[in-house]
Amino acid sequence: MPSGTTITPDVQVTVVPTSLGGQTNYVSYKFTGNLVLQPGQMIQIQSRFNKNDWSNMLQDNDWSYTNTSSFIQWNKITGYQGGTLVWGQEPVSKASALTVASVLAFPNPSTGNGTNLVINLSGSTSNANVISTQTQMVDPNAQVTVKVYTLAFRMIWFQTVTGTSFGTSGNHTLYWDEKDSSGANLANGLYYVRATVKSNGSTSTKTSPILIMK
Repeated sequence: MPSGTTITPDVQVTVVPTSLGGQTNYVSYKFTGNLVLQPGQMIQIQSRFNKNDWSNMLQDNDWSYTNTSSFIQWNKITGYQGGTLVWGQEPVSKASALTVASVLAFPNPSTGNGTNLVINLSGSTSNANVISTQTQMVDPNAQVTVKVYTLAFRMIWFQTVTGTSFGTSGNHTLYWDEKDSSGANLANGLYYVRATVKSNGSTSTKTSPILIMK
């Protein structure tokens, strides 16, 4: 365009929420029909944006950011014509994952006659790879593993569960007879319970103590 040409009235700028690729928002520039570029013509966009509190933005995880001081063809800036992507690559959709909020034994201290291990899973969804309601997230492919360790962190018992029954946010209970994997009774003392959930490519773990007093 001729130098000094003003195109502000022909541009609509908005901040759009998104969850693609773990992003939170993107800046959208829409050009109205009053602005027509002929083959070989170009325009330079200069704009600024900031957070409400003017604090620094994290740029190392921004999809479109690149550290350059000259013009380059950058495929992480997308261009659309009539709503159809004609240039660039959008962030890859990233499914939300279940995480372990807590793991507790009840009763604790216990008498060595068995205890309930309560695993609380949390999570929220952002796309169709998972099923959600207002209060619950479901990942039918989630895998939950509960392990018990001695004070020296020697594993003495574990159990893995999968499927929709355990792949949901909320509380889930596993019964442990407080014996090791060979069926032997355990001595009085302090042990550790560790719960791990693998969900949509992510892994989350929580650990808590359990005291056995016969």
